[in-house]
Amino acid sequence: MGGRRHALGQHFLADDSFVHRTIALAGLPGESSVLEIGPGKGALTFPLLDAGYHVTAVEFDRTLAENLATMAPERLRVEQADFLKFDIDSLPSGPLFVVANLPYSTGTAILTRLLERPEKF
Repeated sequence: MGGRRHALGQHFLADDSFVHRTIALAGLPGESSVLEIGPGKGALTFPLLDAGYHVTAVEFDRTLAENLATMAPERLRVEQADFLKFDIDSLPSGPLFVVANLPYSTGTAILTRLLERPEKF
């Protein structure tokens, strides 16, 4: 998994069966709006888009966000930001479903932040 930065807690998904199983287990209604935190290289992003979902991807790493944005179809919105400081009110109106491969280093803080805003998620 070359290129990952342990300081950012990055771990990129590489197992397609795990990705598809994760999406299936999420049980999302058709054409749902999804928030993906830490999309990295898009391992979850593109299968979500292929399944017809609208995805807002919040990526801390500037290079990864820029790369993802260059491949962005119309149902993908990419935000380069630290989710812990991100303006949650700028997200599309809910409900938003969260499907993410959270960074190790900030996973608990991210989950806490999500749980503090139950009206959005």
